[in-house]
Amino acid sequence: MNSEVNQQIPAGLLDDSFELFSKGSQQYCVAEGRIWTFPDFPQWVISAIKVDMIKNQSKVNWLIKTGLVDELDQMKWYVHCCFGGFDGKPDFVNNELVHSEYFDCGHRGHCLFEGKICNSIVYQFGLSPREVDYVKCVHQGMQDKEIAEKMNISATTAPVYIRNILKKLQLGNRSDIVRFASDHKITNQIT
Repeated sequence: MNSEVNQQIPAGLLDDSFELFSKGSQQYCVAEGRIWTFPDFPQWVISAIKVDMIKNQSKVNWLIKTGLVDELDQMKWYVHCCFGGFDGKPDFVNNELVHSEYFDCGHRGHCLFEGKICNSIVYQFGLSPREVDYVKCVHQGMQDKEIAEKMNISATTAPVYIRNILKKLQLGNRSDIVRFASDHKITNQIT
């Protein structure tokens, strides 16, 4: 019996793309069928990152402003802040890097680079960090009363959050928020 199983293969394992991600303080790249550690990425990946850094010079300028003058240090933080989440989808599409994933690095609220370098959902869609927490709660199936308790807000404030989120994301209802959270990997516990 010859049946093909439909499975999602992470980018870079069997195709010509790559996926960048961070674990702890180390950056990784899935490319050419294996996992590479920074700074030993394939040269074509390094070149793609350099091109993207040139396109986003304001981010590099911020790295320099905060004291990172070494090119490898800049690249390490650029990869971490812009592409740190592992979502299995290619970060390199049509010969350029795509800034689209949510990555909760754990430094929110006290990072020098927050909003300056990262491409988080907070900045891409205009959601506040608390609204991202609300989205995570909705994804977990919580109702407004539970969310208010979990987030330590009043029961009358919780519906305001959902109205604002629906408006910012141009969505219609809670189910759309759940789908949005899944699509953008906003599924981990609130901080």
